Amino acid sequence: MDFRGRIKEILKRSDVDAILVSQRPNLIYFSGFDTGYLISDGENHSLLVPRLELSRAMETTEVEISAFSEYETEISEFESDKVHFKKPEDLIYQELDGMGLDTVGVDSKIKEDLQE
Repeated sequence: MDFRGRIKEILKRSDVDAILVSQRPNLIYFSGFDTGYLISDGENHSLLVPRLELSRAMETTEVEISAFSEYETEISEFESDKVHFKKPEDLIYQELDGMGLDTVGVDSKIKEDLQE
């Protein structure tokens, strides 16, 4: 089963509109990449990664990728539409808000990340 099928299955079993994943084993299982945050409603998949991981993520997975960086520096043309100068939690909230979801299932590490 490909990762999209895995996501649809977990959404169906969990009765949620989307998932938000951050634990490394779960990221690998659902996206094929090992760092960042995955948001998916079964149709739209966004992987949010640290800016330093952007190139590797783009080589590794086929999902939509955005990168976050808390520090504003010059960006290359390659990065121009992918890099957001925001804290990761702010980018997560922006992505979720744009999806118009009612219920989001999260893995346990997310709760810790967002409370910091």
